[in-house]
Amino acid sequence: MVKINAYTIPPDILEKRGFTFFEVLVAVVILSAGIAVIFQSFFFSVSAVRYVSNRIEAGLFMDREIDQRKMSIFGKSYVMSEIKETKVVGADTQFHLTVKMCPVPGSISLYEMDVSAAWIEGKKDMVLNRVSYLRQVIAS
Repeated sequence: MVKINAYTIPPDILEKRGFTFFEVLVAVVILSAGIAVIFQSFFFSVSAVRYVSNRIEAGLFMDREIDQRKMSIFGKSYVMSEIKETKVVGADTQFHLTVKMCPVPGSISLYEMDVSAAWIEGKKDMVLNRVSYLRQVIAS
């Protein structure tokens, strides 16, 4: 028997090395919690990147539509009120573009164009809107 600080410890306990089942269980639980947090952050960042890329892509489609309308009203004497809906397929998402264009009341050559893009991301319906005012140049 070995005597340490007035306590007697049997020699077979001093020779045993290793971890108890409880120590291993606590270590596995802590490791599992850490891995779960890492995976959750990874999947959150993947969904955030997907949302941002879809938003940028929708914005580019909307900008293109606005630029096409700007070019189309130059040289014409009038633009009628109209609503146009189109489907645009992006890299991995299908967008539904809606363009509403109408004259601003009280103005002869100013038009309001409301462009919206809608898409489904996971289980959520996402919508992005832009309003642009276009002035028609009337040649005299």
